Amino acid sequence: MARFSTSRDTHTKDRASRIRVVADPASIADEWRTLETEGRATVFQTRAWISALLETAAKAEGAEPILVLAADATTGAPQMLLPLCRRRRDALSAIEFLDLGASDYNAPLLARDVDPAPSQFAALWARIRAALPPADILRIDKSPAMIGGAPNPLVQLPFMHRLTLGAWTLALPATRATYERDTLGARFRKELRRKRRRLEASGDVCLRKARDAHEAAGLLRDLAAMRRERYVALARHDILTDAAFRAFYQTLLARDDGPAEIHALEVGGERVATLFGLRHSSAFHFILSGFAGGDWATRSVGTVAADLMIESAIDEGLGLFDFTIGNAAYKRYFGATRCDLYGGAQALSLRALPQVAERRIKGALRTFLTPPERPAAAAYWR
Repeated sequence: MARFSTSRDTHTKDRASRIRVVADPASIADEWRTLETEGRATVFQTRAWISALLETAAKAEGAEPILVLAADATTGAPQMLLPLCRRRRDALSAIEFLDLGASDYNAPLLARDVDPAPSQFAALWARIRAALPPADILRIDKSPAMIGGAPNPLVQLPFMHRLTLGAWTLALPATRATYERDTLGARFRKELRRKRRRLEASGDVCLRKARDAHEAAGLLRDLAAMRRERYVALARHDILTDAAFRAFYQTLLARDDGPAEIHALEVGGERVATLFGLRHSSAFHFILSGFAGGDWATRSVGTVAADLMIESAIDEGLGLFDFTIGNAAYKRYFGATRCDLYGGAQALSLRALPQVAERRIKGALRTFLTPPERPAAAAYWR
């Protein structure tokens, strides 16, 4: 990491843009702040999210930051920022978004007035590639079609393809009554009420947000404990089993300016669910959840918790509830709609050509052969 982080900035100029590649976020802090506050960005490319990754998981994963800034060649105004990194993967040196498996979306930060035509962005992308440090392969994954209501220019690149994996978002109305009337199906609405009454029969049902960093750290430990047994039973990887990523989420929760929140669902004073999410730009992004086992495992605490989270977001005047990535059927029962994600790879050396070819063929086949998923007849989550 030291070899690249001590290198000089790389500059490339043309009529419109100047490309700068740096390793230290502090060296472009003002431009990053401008794009984040005045431009368009997902929460996963904000300074709070990226700096927490760099302080914790990036070190454990051996990821070198590669921050690519495009600025107006005349005024110096920032136009686009790509928070990338370089690390060893599959015996290749890979350049990719600073994601490390924690970010749900990978996208550039864009100035409000930046909306390049495909040919313009292709030319800019060629200059960005030329400015990057040596690597075998460049990968982009989980890149949304839209960023802040505007097209994501990365999707225009010829090597990108639509993923079968989607993201699911729910536009929130002004009131809970409107949400129930206009969004929820009659059957599921009735089911939600029944499940909440069933929990209320065991005691007062309360959704509570952590009040300070100390309480948040305790809830994060509970979240990890709740997930552990379930993920082992499902033979699935749980990101919270990794100490570096637990430190990452705890760092996020401890930041005064951070987007992270953690909530607990309690029934009769007993904690039965823990939920972690991010608040950014009038949206709540639902990231991690854990549920109590034993008798609670059959009492739909997950469904009730999600319903209460949505209700809380409506009461607070948020405009969007984002279930983020994953095609689980329960999201559609709550009224969420699919947002397409894109991915792809470019070979930067001959060693990467077989992997890029295999990835493109598999990606094209999955997109062509996999039909859109339909909700299962009674898949209500938990």
